Amino acid sequence: MEKSLLLFVVFFCISTGKGLAQKIWVHQNQDLEFGQFIIDQGSSAQLKISADGQRKALSGIYLMPGNFHPAAFTISTDSHTPIKIKVESESRGMINGAGENIILTPETSFTEYWVIQQGFPVQVYIGGTLDILDSQVTGNFSADIVIKVSLYND
Repeated sequence: MEKSLLLFVVFFCISTGKGLAQKIWVHQNQDLEFGQFIIDQGSSAQLKISADGQRKALSGIYLMPGNFHPAAFTISTDSHTPIKIKVESESRGMINGAGENIILTPETSFTEYWVIQQGFPVQVYIGGTLDILDSQVTGNFSADIVIKVSLYND
């Protein structure tokens, strides 16, 4: 059975540590794409796209040639003062048209914190791991990834 997964990232949150209003923009540059693969009959499976764009079948999956890449975001501000931020994302269920579910655990770039300033945006990449517990699931799966951008105070 052939599967193609494409995630659409449509929502983000911004929070501040001390209630100070900061203008921070998040622009999505590309979706998270796992590409096509085949799951071993009768087994659970894991597939990973790292934040640096590497694709790896962790178990029970045969990878097919094609496009795959992490999601990419540009985060910017109009602040003249450098702002230290942290970007996080949580695991989500992904559902196909038949209501079948698989789990996506996002992975951000290896940097723990980023510094943004007017004219100096950062590019953040989010990969993820798919946990497929039922080898019988088929079709196209999609989900929203929620990212949280928080101001970080030392």
